[in-house]
Amino acid sequence: KEYEKSLNCQKQCLRLFKKGNKLMGLISAYGNIGNAYLNFDDSKLVDHDLTRIDKYKLAYRYYDSCYAIAVKIQDQKGMALSLDNKGYISYKLGELEEAKKLMYEAAAIFKEIGDSDDERHCHETLYLIYKVMNRPVEALKHFELYTSLKDSIYKAENQHAITSKQLSFDYARKSSLD
Repeated sequence: KEYEKSLNCQKQCLRLFKKGNKLMGLISAYGNIGNAYLNFDDSKLVDHDLTRIDKYKLAYRYYDSCYAIAVKIQDQKGMALSLDNKGYISYKLGELEEAKKLMYEAAAIFKEIGDSDDERHCHETLYLIYKVMNRPVEALKHFELYTSLKDSIYKAENQHAITSKQLSFDYARKSSLD
């Protein structure tokens, strides 16, 4: 959570990736810089001559750059993550219509590529957006989608853990018999 250090390192990476024209590296660096600004400690903003709005706008700009490259190389995960982050920032800035548009677009891509965890985040943010807009029917719909995806992810993780334990038990039993 040392976002100041992260910014410095990621900006160095960005320069190197630009120099080498490494597009996947650029996507990563732009996204990580956006993340650093998004998560930047509000108590340190004054030290950097930033406001809370500034940090969101800077993060948005970096996510926008990330999105442009992801589109260029057809990196669907990169596109969806950028849209998700831009949508979340729009929500935080009170730009609810823009936030909805971006979150729906991100959710559709996540669904298409089978990324339930990130799709879950989109529905959670859509729930919050509709809640603020005082549209309870839509808020409930997205809360239910969020909950359903969260439950299915939890169920899959538990199933994986059970299978892993069973395999370990079977291996230990077979080893002791041998």
